[in-house]
Amino acid sequence: MKKLDFNQAIGVYTIDLEHSKDINPSILLVGETNKLKKDELNELNDQNTSITLLNGKKESIKFNAENIKWQIYDPKLLEEGFSVRLIFSNILDLKESLLDNLAIEHEDNKKIKKNISPIYLQFYSGKQNGLSIMESPFAPKNKIEIGKKYSYAYKILDSNKIITNDIRSEIIYPDEAREFIEIISVNISRDEYSEDQIKEEFKDSVDEKKLENIAVYEVLCTYIIKKREHIVFQPEIKLFFDQKEQSLAPFEPIVFSNFKE
Repeated sequence: MKKLDFNQAIGVYTIDLEHSKDINPSILLVGETNKLKKDELNELNDQNTSITLLNGKKESIKFNAENIKWQIYDPKLLEEGFSVRLIFSNILDLKESLLDNLAIEHEDNKKIKKNISPIYLQFYSGKQNGLSIMESPFAPKNKIEIGKKYSYAYKILDSNKIITNDIRSEIIYPDEAREFIEIISVNISRDEYSEDQIKEEFKDSVDEKKLENIAVYEVLCTYIIKKREHIVFQPEIKLFFDQKEQSLAPFEPIVFSNFKE
């Protein structure tokens, strides 16, 4: 455990409480290792090791071994990096959205406590009306230069064509995260190319009327990274259309960890 450094600078995670009744949500933490081998990290998945996240208000949430998945991170994105996925079994009792301490308890009852950078949890109750995220990036396409504008995109599938006109979008995240990342602009537009690809791929297996009823939108986010730190970012995507609004959450966070020298 001494070889694991949970050194992400900030983590923003958005959880759909409504969908979480059927699918357990999770958060992904990243960090760096001190020459930890892949086999050593894989051993953690076979051990009875628990992780507890805590805050100053003495709230805590514990993840047992079966709800913890350790992995070596892609070395192209983070050299000697690791990730750990924590799968929630119950989040309804958690009132505070900020967690900043972590305790790892090994099967031999050895406990290691670590102060970690803030983890912010955002909650919303989604509607099951055919709107969903179909593509969500897990890392920028290129290395990042501090202070320079870049963009990434989410793809949204509207399987019932409930969006008809005047659509706009906002990216919701804590003000505290703006010290590290700032979304400069958000533009949403129809993606007819992706629609055509879906119709072609599923033309022999899905009813033609259903395929004609789909629409795809691209949410293009322009952003600036302000600090050379590991940032894990899974914001709330809020859509406004036809005098309605709806929130969605990316199924994976985008991790900013690969910077230009």
